[in-house]
Amino acid sequence: MGNFKDEGEIVKSNLSPSIKNKVFNSIEDLEKINQHLQKPKDRLIECISIPFPNQEMQVGVYVSSLRQLLKNEQYFKPHKANYYAILFFDEGKGIYSVGGDELIIKEKYLLLIPPHVTTHFYEDMQYEGTVLFFEETFFTENSVKTHLLYDGMLFDKGKATYLPVRNREKSVGLILDYIAEELKENMTPVQKIIIANGLYNLMLIASELISDKNIPYRKNSRLYLVNQFKKLVYQEKNKNQPVKYYVDLLSVNGLSLENAFKEHEHTTPKQWLIQIIILEIKQELRYSNQSISEIAFHSGFSDTSNFTKFFKKHCGITPTEFRDDPLKHIF
Repeated sequence: MGNFKDEGEIVKSNLSPSIKNKVFNSIEDLEKINQHLQKPKDRLIECISIPFPNQEMQVGVYVSSLRQLLKNEQYFKPHKANYYAILFFDEGKGIYSVGGDELIIKEKYLLLIPPHVTTHFYEDMQYEGTVLFFEETFFTENSVKTHLLYDGMLFDKGKATYLPVRNREKSVGLILDYIAEELKENMTPVQKIIIANGLYNLMLIASELISDKNIPYRKNSRLYLVNQFKKLVYQEKNKNQPVKYYVDLLSVNGLSLENAFKEHEHTTPKQWLIQIIILEIKQELRYSNQSISEIAFHSGFSDTSNFTKFFKKHCGITPTEFRDDPLKHIF
């Protein structure tokens, strides 16, 4: 880091103001991450489970400012939730851990997180924004809207979707405020539909932002096949199943699935599946107190030796080496 700063001082006088700001803001972000890496960490911090807020209200949707949410200290500890999260960072910056990666928070960005991903905030947060949680059952009551949850590629298992809102900043803010206000009303069946429509509109905007062509989601037979495959993988407890297992469940030709993945994911179903398995193993190694052999068993491996060979083949290190210093191997 010192070398970077020295070089920065040498070229500082030759940079335009706009470029200079970007360069030194980047260095500042790197320094923040480096400071966190230097802090002693318990490599076996227990990952807690946080229930849905205001669960007693039985609404299935919750909206709060980030400041208000983080009055609960549990969110600063590694945790998992069985519901979906949408975070809108309005201003400021900081660091947020998502699925084992440290994410640099940026202003006017939207973050979408699927269930069962390990996350935690850092104590020195310096940003403002809004968080929206929703349970799957709330959104899937309407089959017309369900495709955005499973087929829209917004909530990819183990991966956070991080988007600049660009010219949609005002719309995103208004929809979140709208949902928050509607949640104050008496919760009737009609009121649930009104709130669901607001959530649906927010997800449509996110879908539009994530599209390469900046157009709303459109149904596509190959894309549908890819997402049906993903849905089955997400629902399967033993992720170490062969691709053929899912091909048989889908009753499709393996080549059709292969071609669909190459078109929409630029990879093969097998490679994508391996990435999902590795992501889940890394989360268990980093946040679970389970032994290596227990993690191997729960990941679908018959013995620890095969589990270690698999992990080393795809990560270049053993599970033990990763567990001893996970942050070293993330960056």
